[in-house]
Amino acid sequence: MGSSHEPAVRDRARRRFIFRRGVLGFGVSTGVLWAAAMAWRGPGPFWAYLLAALAGFPLAGWLWGTLMWRFTQGRRKDSHEG
Repeated sequence: MGSSHEPAVRDRARRRFIFRRGVLGFGVSTGVLWAAAMAWRGPGPFWAYLLAALAGFPLAGWLWGTLMWRFTQGRRKDSHEG
């Protein structure tokens, strides 16, 4: 039996997972690495690349985190049914 708090707990866990693993873990870290690589190879300063990276990569991280949450929850559901 599930409790009445279960949907709220799962929603909080989902948001935390997407933010930590997706936005920070994938988006920001990849953006910083991309900015460093571009500054090393390109003509512009690191901070300019970093601003551009922090505008776009966290959005990609949010998408990645959302997809990974759905994938892992689908696998979790399948393992509980078998």
